Amino acid sequence: MSSSATHTLPQAQAIEPPSDLAQLLIVLSIGVGLSATGVMLCLDQGLWAGLPRLAPTWLLALLWAWACAALVMLSFKTALWLGYRPAPALTYKEAPTLSVIIPAYNEGAMVLRSIESVAQSSYPVERLELYVIDDGSSDDTWDYIQRAQARYGKDLITAVRFPRNQGKRAALLHGFARARGELFVTIDSDSVIEHDALRAIAAPFADAHVGAVAGRVDVYNRSEGVLPRMLQVMFRLSFDFERATQSRYGAVNCCPGALTAFRRGPVLAALPGWSEDSKEEEGEAG
Repeated sequence: MSSSATHTLPQAQAIEPPSDLAQLLIVLSIGVGLSATGVMLCLDQGLWAGLPRLAPTWLLALLWAWACAALVMLSFKTALWLGYRPAPALTYKEAPTLSVIIPAYNEGAMVLRSIESVAQSSYPVERLELYVIDDGSSDDTWDYIQRAQARYGKDLITAVRFPRNQGKRAALLHGFARARGELFVTIDSDSVIEHDALRAIAAPFADAHVGAVAGRVDVYNRSEGVLPRMLQVMFRLSFDFERATQSRYGAVNCCPGALTAFRRGPVLAALPGWSEDSKEEEGEAG
């Protein structure tokens, strides 16, 4: 590491695992509250007896059936969620070659933290490559990308700059087409990964049927106010809870841009069609 890079870049910070107890208690409290409300509505005969004056009987029966079905579904999802266990992180010897692609647009200093979190991760550096694509930023994003490349070396980081903004899809296409790893990992330029995240997200690919793995997403500044904490709870309910449930029956509906891993083969097979879709969208926009 050169002395000039040390002076021009912020000092690297260790990324600590999130404290989950408070968020877990909140999520469980919401689930218990919803379940209790559903039970009370189903059992409160006095309430249901008085409602026909406000709505037709058939509508009340439909609402009652919907509430009971929602309660059954919530209970089923909760059982699947509680039974979910992530695959153990790979050892250093087991880790396959891996390409990380980070598309960035007007991200400023945050892109540096994102790059650092990958470069300083526990993944074997000889089996890791990082593509950072500046999608025509008009701020100092490119400066931070270049400084990160100077710090960690061109052998690890390939920096690409588009002359104009082309969109996230074009940036990902560029990275996918040039990446050499057995696995591709996409990370948003405002995302910071934990130290062992790459070895953890690569682990489920030991099963040949797995084509993509969704990373767990937390709010970066969740301890800095009420709104970030509320957003963290929403992330847990919408992302963590739902995806953990879906993974139990092997069909996660949507993988997050913040952190997702793909098997190389299916991605390369889909690139021609995805590229054509991108050109059509550019033509319509033009």
